[in-house]
Amino acid sequence: MRWLIGAIPDWYALFREVYKTLKPGGIFESKESTAIITSDDGSVAPGTALDQWGHIFGEAGKKFGRTFKVVDDGIQQKAMEAAGFVDIKVIELKVS
Repeated sequence: MRWLIGAIPDWYALFREVYKTLKPGGIFESKESTAIITSDDGSVAPGTALDQWGHIFGEAGKKFGRTFKVVDDGIQQKAMEAAGFVDIKVIELKVS
């Protein structure tokens, strides 16, 4: 499952449903990205359009009840743990 930031009103309910549908020993993979755009070299300067992008989406998500901060707030892992998943592996990749 991937690229659902901004689309899911209740991530905890979603992962409970996923957990219920898996057979014992089943594997589930979820991939999301942060909406916050940053750079290691300073090319995304404060106040630029790219810098503001994720923050604007974050505020919009608050207004319509769909978060864009799934990665930033660790919601996936928390919701998976609450649903009963074990052996959760979190892999963070930097995109260049």
